[in-house]
Amino acid sequence: MRLKNKPHIICNIREARKNLGITQGVLARIIGIKQSQLCDYETTKEPELENMYKIVQAFNDLGYPCDIFDLWQLEAQESHQ
Repeated sequence: MRLKNKPHIICNIREARKNLGITQGVLARIIGIKQSQLCDYETTKEPELENMYKIVQAFNDLGYPCDIFDLWQLEAQESHQ
């Protein structure tokens, strides 16, 4: 088995944020980034490690216990060649 493409990262930020009942704008302000950047993280872009840490810390500070593996999961795409 070998990886055909770069592994896909499944992002659960939106789900966790909605469970807390906060907006992108609120979470973005807490972690010190623009709302549009957080939107990118929730949909297509992988955050830098420093911002991953800030997001995890913010959720924990807001009473939503989680770690980096709760918010980002690796989904490998296998090649059957």
